Amino acid sequence: MASTIREIADAVVAKIAADWQPTGDDTVERVYLPGVEDIKDLAGRQVQVWFEDYGQADIASREQDRNSFVIVVDVYEKCDEQGEPSVAWVDERVDWVEGIWDLLNEARNPPLFPSPLNDVIPAASSRVGSYDPDLLREENLFASRIAITYERDE
Repeated sequence: MASTIREIADAVVAKIAADWQPTGDDTVERVYLPGVEDIKDLAGRQVQVWFEDYGQADIASREQDRNSFVIVVDVYEKCDEQGEPSVAWVDERVDWVEGIWDLLNEARNPPLFPSPLNDVIPAASSRVGSYDPDLLREENLFASRIAITYERDE
């Protein structure tokens, strides 16, 4: 039997891939070791999905607990422009991350995921880091992290 947190992470990968449809060197994948090993070799937009933690968030009923599952989406893309990345280049990536944030938080348009995960909902405690200014300045690397807490009665 697959764990719920792993199933949710896989559903997040599938949802991003279906909406974005990566091409060329772009990838979206579930990983256990997030991050970029060698920035100079990075090609395309790399989206890494992994899970941070899970636990009981509340008591749903006498029979079920409300469990929470934190899924992290890291986005990396190297800027090939000479000098510092342009505002337009960064704006495009920030807008893309916001679109992924919206896609993964469609609580008002359930179900978010297909069955058997059609009862999973995003929690209000989710967060997004729009980008890392130090990596952008020092490495010309756009790096953003979305951490979404999903909840489910089990």
